[in-house]
Amino acid sequence: MSFKNINIIGREYEVFFLDDLKDLVGNCDNDNLKIHIKNGQPSLLETDTVLHEVVHAIDVAMQLNMSERQVYCITTGLIATLKDNQQFLEYLYKALKK
Repeated sequence: MSFKNINIIGREYEVFFLDDLKDLVGNCDNDNLKIHIKNGQPSLLETDTVLHEVVHAIDVAMQLNMSERQVYCITTGLIATLKDNQQFLEYLYKALKK
């Protein structure tokens, strides 16, 4: 499943799923509000990549100046928590629909 746009703190990013990103699996172009994701990744890795690039966009929007390591750790921690806690994920989904 893919999508074309994502709103990140009031900024509308275009999302592109591409076959060739050279040596990258994802990229967040904050200047042009574009996120690029490499096609063909296993589902969990693609999910991690998408969230990783979203965290980069949040980092810029909030002027956090996070390191690549911090972005990686936050993303990996969130993915693991959501994956291992289905009821928590469902709770978040329902709460956010209100």
